[in-house]
Amino acid sequence: MENKITIAKLVRIDLTLLVGTSALALFDYFEVDELHGLNRQGCIDRIAQGGTYFDGFQNLYPDPKEKGKYIMDKHYLFINSSALTKNMAENFGLIFHESTHYQFEKHWNNLQEKEEELITDAEILALDIIKIIF
Repeated sequence: MENKITIAKLVRIDLTLLVGTSALALFDYFEVDELHGLNRQGCIDRIAQGGTYFDGFQNLYPDPKEKGKYIMDKHYLFINSSALTKNMAENFGLIFHESTHYQFEKHWNNLQEKEEELITDAEILALDIIKIIF
C-alpha cells in the first residue's frame, strides 16, 4: 500500500485536516524522520507488527527551515484512514479526540475558564471533519 495523504484541507484558519493511508503518510508529507517525539522507524516497526502506530495525531506544523522547530499558530489534525472502521461512533470518537487536542492546545491559557465552550468547539470541528471524510 502506498503511504499518502488523501485529504489535505484547511478546516479552520489555523488548522489543516490531513487524512492519510497510514501513519507513515504523515512523515512523508512533512518529509521528516522525527515528528513531535515520534519517529519513522518506530512507525515502520509497529506497522510491520500489525499496528497503526497512531490512529490520529494533532500538533503544530514542523518548520521546514529549522529542524526540530515548529510553526506557531499553524496546526494540523491527522486521521489515519487505516484506523477508520464501519462503526461511525468509533470514527467520531477518534476525530473528536483529536479535535479536543487542538482546542486544548490552541486555548491552553484560557482552558479552565472556557472548558464547555472548547469542548463544544471540538465537537463542531469533529462533525465538520466527519462530513469531509464520509
